[in-house]
Amino acid sequence: MPKQILIVDDEPDTLGLLVEVLAMEGFEVLQAEDGAEALELCERQRPDLVLLDLMMPGLDGLEVALRIPSRIDGPAVPILVLTAQPALRKTVDQALERFGVTRVLEKPFRISEMVAEVRAILARKPLPRRVPLGP
Repeated sequence: MPKQILIVDDEPDTLGLLVEVLAMEGFEVLQAEDGAEALELCERQRPDLVLLDLMMPGLDGLEVALRIPSRIDGPAVPILVLTAQPALRKTVDQALERFGVTRVLEKPFRISEMVAEVRAILARKPLPRRVPLGP
């Protein structure tokens, strides 16, 4: 059974490209254009990995990452954050611990690098359930 990946990005071109590439790589791909839709899909589908854009209107990527653990039972779902904002790198690095983010890739990234990172994350054993540390 193929691994299921949820891709969350408000940019249609980026979302379409990621969906196409990961589907061609043999993954089952879910897609969401905003944080609220992503949380609903996490609750209903329980993906094996979430690829999450950081900058989105409404719920941003860090807020979504913070809320995912409360929407999913069982082991933590790994989160790979995609960001086009290098200035936010310190904030994103802090999110690695506080919000349960597994890894961060800065846009623009090489497709091969993203696919390799997805495969590496999915090859690891499931993480224990994360409990956010609070504000």
